[in-house]
Amino acid sequence: VTTKADVYRYGILLLD
Repeated sequence: VTTKADVYRYGILLLD
């Protein structure tokens, strides 16, 4: 299950 919080977390990890 992917929530908005997870999406933002993954986005931050990918960007970082």
